[in-house]
Amino acid sequence: MKRDMDLIRKMLLEIEEIPAGEVYETDDSVIPTEPEVLCEHFELLADAGFLKNPQSEMSGSGFCLGLSWDGHDLLDSIRPQQRWDMIRSKTGEALNSLTFGLLKELGISYAKQELGLDR
Repeated sequence: MKRDMDLIRKMLLEIEEIPAGEVYETDDSVIPTEPEVLCEHFELLADAGFLKNPQSEMSGSGFCLGLSWDGHDLLDSIRPQQRWDMIRSKTGEALNSLTFGLLKELGISYAKQELGLDR
């Protein structure tokens, strides 16, 4: 399975929406993709440290209590649709080969441009 950064972004957005104190469960996701792919990407997010208290069950379901500080930082760098579209258009097929760190750096770079801080 290859990493899908569009799916990663959708998952971060979905997880962020859970109310404080509630649990996110991959089985309850409304993202239209195969459950196995969703769970694999959940594991990638967990391995990268972007989730609070991630847990996986033998059934393949994943649970967490929300995003970690780093998860929020990554999402904030790529959240605006216009910024995400810019990243996707500039990176093309290479998008899914970017590291999380480089993806975040690109988002921050475009955010600085938007704010006029890139000088």
